[in-house]
Amino acid sequence: MRSRVALPTLAAAFLLAGCTATPAPDASTPQAPDAPASPVYAVPDTDPAQAGIAVFTGTLPQSQASTAGPALLGEAFVVDGQCEGDAFAYRVMTADPADAGRTLLTGTVSCADPEQPFVSSPGYRGPVQVAFLDTDDVTAAWVRVRNVDPAP
Repeated sequence: MRSRVALPTLAAAFLLAGCTATPAPDASTPQAPDAPASPVYAVPDTDPAQAGIAVFTGTLPQSQASTAGPALLGEAFVVDGQCEGDAFAYRVMTADPADAGRTLLTGTVSCADPEQPFVSSPGYRGPVQVAFLDTDDVTAAWVRVRNVDPAP
């Protein structure tokens, strides 16, 4: 009689163990692709073609630094930037004492897509200043102007 009780108990133990086992993943099941890595935020080193750069570090007013040069603005230039947050607005203006403060270009940089796919040619050659117009939606940002063709 003991063998009759032991056999059903043993069978029940195997059934319970089978119910709690985790099935192996199916190799044919497609896996979700990894999300592309976002570029790491970093202020760039000075570029010889750089006509100006502005850097925002998150606390006004001391956080905004605008540096001219080392190059003067040439006939054509590009704007690039990067930020942490949503987006920021900037302004590029003349810095020549005879024509200081005239706006050459304004724009917005999106942190999700910071590429600025245009070349601008404002008809001005000389020093420029780059400034932020709106940084409410970012914690850090930089924007710079680089020459496409060198200034004379």
